[in-house]
Amino acid sequence: MKRTRTNAKLLALILALVFAFELLPAHMASAAENISKWPALTNESGWMTTSSYIQTSSITSDEYPGVGNMMLKSAGDDNNSLIKKVQIPGLDPSAPIEKYNLTLSVTHLAADRKEAGAAEGVYETIKLPRANYYYPQRVMLRAQNGRECPIYIVAIPEQHSYKDEKYDYSEVIDLMLELDVRTQALLSELKSTNTAEAGGYYPDMQEAIYKMNNDIATSGLYMYWRHAGIDFKTKMEEMFEAKNRHTDLSPEQCKYVLTTMAQEWLDYCSERIKQPEIASLRVLGAEAVKTGTNEFTLSLPAGTDLSSAESTLEIEFIGRAKAIVDGKWANGQTLFIECTAWDQATGVEFGSIKNMYRLKLTTGEPTISVRYFAVNDRVATIDEAAGTISLNLDTAWDWKQTPVVDCSGSGYEFLDENGAVVAADAEGKTELSAVKTLRI
Repeated sequence: MKRTRTNAKLLALILALVFAFELLPAHMASAAENISKWPALTNESGWMTTSSYIQTSSITSDEYPGVGNMMLKSAGDDNNSLIKKVQIPGLDPSAPIEKYNLTLSVTHLAADRKEAGAAEGVYETIKLPRANYYYPQRVMLRAQNGRECPIYIVAIPEQHSYKDEKYDYSEVIDLMLELDVRTQALLSELKSTNTAEAGGYYPDMQEAIYKMNNDIATSGLYMYWRHAGIDFKTKMEEMFEAKNRHTDLSPEQCKYVLTTMAQEWLDYCSERIKQPEIASLRVLGAEAVKTGTNEFTLSLPAGTDLSSAESTLEIEFIGRAKAIVDGKWANGQTLFIECTAWDQATGVEFGSIKNMYRLKLTTGEPTISVRYFAVNDRVATIDEAAGTISLNLDTAWDWKQTPVVDCSGSGYEFLDENGAVVAADAEGKTELSAVKTLRI
């Protein structure tokens, strides 16, 4: 089950075709389908305002400090698009993939003027970990009111013309046609299935697909649907002839879009509404232990000021949900957590789909546990009662490894036989032959 935490021209071209709907041109689709409910903030008539919380004013890169905003400006407005394209200065299509490693900062709208009570909206800048953007990377943008949705960021070279026969898009066409069939099937099912109930689809998932399609359409690219008398594959082959290409992405980037990115989007749009469940709770960095059905216990060190701990509460859900916490934050008290299914993109709550949890607060000796310990594909046997972790390594392996540890504490460290810390090296590897104790 998927867990969520409370606390792009060929790309556009491909997805425009993958997510095509009905027989309406793009400008008519907006009016007829009222594309704006998802994921933008809207006015009373339902039309998207300039207050979409995915509105991005700039994307900058640490690697190119003097360049400023690197977002590609196309014929349409990419600020409100779900697909953000960044252009790398001085790069051409022959550059190695390593040149697409970027440390990006994204500035986006976090609260509109009404929410902020000000003349202008409030923008926030989030810094993303260094990643390779040759292939589109999924990023969650969050508003101050808790709403959020995924966008994609893809990097393209400054010189990105692919009007040359050496670029082979034949496989791209086949993948596009295959994905189009699945997309049409999902749209049909979304239209015919009851929603807003446990097990049903989220109501605005059609709009999620339409929004993506509309964003692509406004980027100034040609769009084709299945009009009578037009063969879909023949039209695609004509569009991908070298002289006709209007593309920002290489064939390899396109294949990734069709086999990974678009499928991620379809999976997101086909997700069902679940009865909310809490997967984990953390306060002050310490994780609560599940001690019963719908019950957790949190033990913190003696002297902990629990009255200041409420703001540090993090809840990880199975499914999309939000929580209201009721009770006094004090030693020996029990908090009641009411979990309600909701859609973070639209902000719609499903009030009849709820679940109640209890969180017992104690101070003194913290309750700690190790849930998982593994090296490569070997998973350890953990005996909590005896306080031991047993793991047999492959005889061909080096003693220096990167263990994967999942525990209830706020952190952990390895100790040798004398109680001294065994630190990891620059690559994150630990000399396991020296490790005798795991301290949480």
